[in-house]
Amino acid sequence: MPLSESASDTLSRHIATLGALHVPARELTNDEAWSLAQMYVDNSTLTEAIIPDAPGRKGTLKSNQIFGVPFFEVKRFNNDGIITASNATPIGTIDLRLVVFLIRLVKQLKQKWGATKIYHLGFITGNADAHGDGRAFDFVGIAGQHEGKVYEINVFSHWKRQPVELPNGFKTLKKGTMLSDWPLELAYTDTVYRLDPANNSSLDPNKSGYKNGAFEIDLAFKVFGDVYDFAARQGQDKGTNRDAPTTIGRDSAAIIHPDYPLISNPKSQKNGRDDHFQHIHIQIGDRSNPKVEVRM
Repeated sequence: MPLSESASDTLSRHIATLGALHVPARELTNDEAWSLAQMYVDNSTLTEAIIPDAPGRKGTLKSNQIFGVPFFEVKRFNNDGIITASNATPIGTIDLRLVVFLIRLVKQLKQKWGATKIYHLGFITGNADAHGDGRAFDFVGIAGQHEGKVYEINVFSHWKRQPVELPNGFKTLKKGTMLSDWPLELAYTDTVYRLDPANNSSLDPNKSGYKNGAFEIDLAFKVFGDVYDFAARQGQDKGTNRDAPTTIGRDSAAIIHPDYPLISNPKSQKNGRDDHFQHIHIQIGDRSNPKVEVRM
């Protein structure tokens, strides 16, 4: 409880918290996000966290743990996409809506997939974008135990390195053509989720670096799809987020990944599938208007 908070303020905060529990993270007001963050500090879901004494947009997470699961910032991959170096870097000062988003995501990954470790490429950058404003993170993968098997999966090794199968013809290429990746052309936007067996008869469970290929590819398909679906419901998805959530592939918008429909143009923007071969970019608030949405 904030030091200066009165009994009536505490009651108001608890009421606001109850009302915010089922609100998508992206739509939380400053008051609601603050109330939830304060609750997570009070019940020890968040440790080593500095939350403002009054509603404010950002808080500081001084540890690398959320809901008891450690986050590791990836520093290096080998040629097979396997993580070879990562650091237990403190998460830092981020938007409280993103804090709520992360707690909800971690809870789902922990309970549904047995996640014990989450890998990412970073939260805060010096760029004038969602990362620089503390509203985004780059999800790389998870480690844990599921169905009695210990695993570690990541976007580079288990998603990007799989081949693709063209859902439709493109120029001289026929429908069903297998390629190592989507055509690196601005004109090609007809992507689909390559890990979905319904879209791809050429999935290869025998890539080097896999300890249990068939299990890992199936798990990657389900986990990465689950992360995307969660981000489409709780994070920034498309436009005002009033329509049905997008799915991985040609209609993806703010959530960027290896099967994103666009390539980076100009290259310096790094906002296409070619620059997201090893992670899923997830954010709160769109690029043009990062303000909290007003619920209808």
